[in-house]
Amino acid sequence: MIPNIITTFRLFLVPVFAYLMLIVDNLWGACTVLVISALSDIIDGIIARKFNMITDTGKVYDPLVDKLMQITALFALSVRGFVPVWCISIIIAKELIMILVGLILYLKKIIVQASWYGKMTTVIFYIVMLLLVIFKDMPYFVNMLLLLVLVASVLFSAFAYGRQLISFKKEVDQIGDIN
Repeated sequence: MIPNIITTFRLFLVPVFAYLMLIVDNLWGACTVLVISALSDIIDGIIARKFNMITDTGKVYDPLVDKLMQITALFALSVRGFVPVWCISIIIAKELIMILVGLILYLKKIIVQASWYGKMTTVIFYIVMLLLVIFKDMPYFVNMLLLLVLVASVLFSAFAYGRQLISFKKEVDQIGDIN
């Protein structure tokens, strides 16, 4: 399916971003890769919905690639001094938990679709990362404010997904009680 091919393209952008950011010190190139990644994420979602190409594989693969790019970007920006360790620790812990829970559910043949709050967090992530790099000399308090907005959206998303999983588990338990 075309959306999964686009997602695979995004997967190949992850090491390109890391290379540009960490090895050759090309911030504008890294920003360009981040923008291409974000736009291709939007495009594959539109194509999947508009042409009914949504697959269970895509429901897992697309957010997994998003998380890989996000973790890579956070790590690279932290190494470069754009993002403090406390921030990267919170976000990476949440993302790793989401990946683990998603894989466990996938192995149990349970697919949890992306929600508006997950998409909102992804948009905020890309905006904040781009702003931190493009305006790298912004005042410290503006930098911290952007990071606090990002962390708040990440925590909100984690809480909302957690509630969704608890609700889902209750439904599954009730179905088991009926049978």
